[in-house]
Amino acid sequence: MLVNKLGQFVSQTRCHALPAEVVDATKLRILDLLAAGLVGFRLGSHKLLLPIVAGAGPASVWGLGAKFPLRDAVLVNSFLAHSTYLDDGSRYTGGHPSSVVIPF
Repeated sequence: MLVNKLGQFVSQTRCHALPAEVVDATKLRILDLLAAGLVGFRLGSHKLLLPIVAGAGPASVWGLGAKFPLRDAVLVNSFLAHSTYLDDGSRYTGGHPSSVVIPF
């Protein structure tokens, strides 16, 4: 499958092998995602999701200090980052891809 090939490529790619412009752009996107997540957390609307996420697991939800199953933590963290539409915009996709692309 294409997704497996992509995953293998990404997992074998090392930061030092990438052009400096790519590394800098990636760092900026990650910082942007974390800032948007902080604003989303302060807004508090993520609390609406908490009753539907399952119990304990290995993954963290930003700002909560609790662990959840991976898919639930990803759901809440992505919601935090995207809830204000402050996360990065893409002129190519017309969307905000970081909240669902960056693996947190």
